[in-house]
Amino acid sequence: MGTLKVLDLSRTDIETLPDSICDLENLSVLRLRGCQRLKCLPFLGKLRALKKLDLRGAGIEVVPQGMEILESLEYLNLFCRDLKDIPTGILAKLSSLQYLAVCYLGETSIKIDLEEVARLKKLEILECRLDGLHELNSFVSEFKNFQSLTAYGLVVGYGLSNYMQHDTDEKFSYEWSALRSFLQIKRRLEINQLKIDGECMVVLPDNLEDLWIEYMQNMTSRSLNKIVLLENATELRRCGMTHCEGIECVVELDSSSASSLCCPVLDKLEWLYIDHFPKLCVLVKVEGVATPPCIFSNLKVLYIDDCRKMRELLPLELLQALQNLEEIKVWNCTEMEEIIASSDNFTFTFPKLRMLELVNLPKLKSICSAKGVMIYDSIEEIKISTCPELKKNPFQLPLLDNGQLSPPPRLTAIKIHRIYSEGWWESVEWDHPNAKNLLQPYLKYYR
Repeated sequence: MGTLKVLDLSRTDIETLPDSICDLENLSVLRLRGCQRLKCLPFLGKLRALKKLDLRGAGIEVVPQGMEILESLEYLNLFCRDLKDIPTGILAKLSSLQYLAVCYLGETSIKIDLEEVARLKKLEILECRLDGLHELNSFVSEFKNFQSLTAYGLVVGYGLSNYMQHDTDEKFSYEWSALRSFLQIKRRLEINQLKIDGECMVVLPDNLEDLWIEYMQNMTSRSLNKIVLLENATELRRCGMTHCEGIECVVELDSSSASSLCCPVLDKLEWLYIDHFPKLCVLVKVEGVATPPCIFSNLKVLYIDDCRKMRELLPLELLQALQNLEEIKVWNCTEMEEIIASSDNFTFTFPKLRMLELVNLPKLKSICSAKGVMIYDSIEEIKISTCPELKKNPFQLPLLDNGQLSPPPRLTAIKIHRIYSEGWWESVEWDHPNAKNLLQPYLKYYR
């Protein structure tokens, strides 16, 4: 047994480890992932060859004794919900550490000393919770001290607490499934239940790829970009936001802010999700300056849910930038009247739009204004439910060379909710007498 290099007891019901484990002087990997009944470990100081210690999901309550002298340790996963804290000075002694994860779930989150972590010159991946806005801004300002860091998952606030339940094995399994999805992102920041004091600004890491904001409180500005400094995050690709009271627009541009907002911040954004912004009226508000042509220019998915003051989704001025848009989903926006609004005549093509989903929009009258034509020949699926006022034909059909109408070439389904919207199909006003018959084969009712 003295030659054993890998010991994996993950997801077993062990409650203790024998002291003889200390005799495994050649052991390089010790995996105890998901051992919920394991409350403590024996002294580990003799395992000088140990490079990987994985305790994610174990039931340990204190840091293993002797861990601080494991100079060869490269991987340390302390994502343990019962672990109370990490004593000061331990992390700084693990000079070979390349990967560090500590718990950031709700009330079980562990605070770490960023100054200690900054001394780990080989650290490449960090998963942890930051205590508040001040600590986040300190991390960003001191980021140059984390020279080797290439990936991180940072949570400011309680982090994932609304989604994580711990009282059954089934829910435990769901928790780790959600975390695996979370950790696939290389550089991610979640801001959860954070109070903004006075005129404080949220500074973002410049290489951030994924941003999630939830239940941000005490915001003094009506515009998100006046609170969260988007100009730092030039690599931002995914942004999800929910339950932010008081925000009226995501980006506000005027003569004072247009020069300070770096347009490249948004030209790499691919996925935008906004949910329960009760005062949100528009995505972008522009006053006194031209709309930058690259805002949202790489956006692929736009999902808006429960924004009850929005009357229109996209103004005409934004359309030219949205050539890469693939999915539009609008749910539960009770004041929404138009998807695209303009008082001018226009014809616009969404060359890559595959999915259009409109659900519970009781005041929606049209996809675009009476003077507009929207063409989406790449459309594959359209879903409509509870849009009783949508009378104008939302489907602009392509013409063949012989002048005959044709269904969109990639269309597979028009899904109509059977209970709430079955009569809607019969009430639609068609621009061409044959359009309804052409699309009838694609009609599918769902419950």
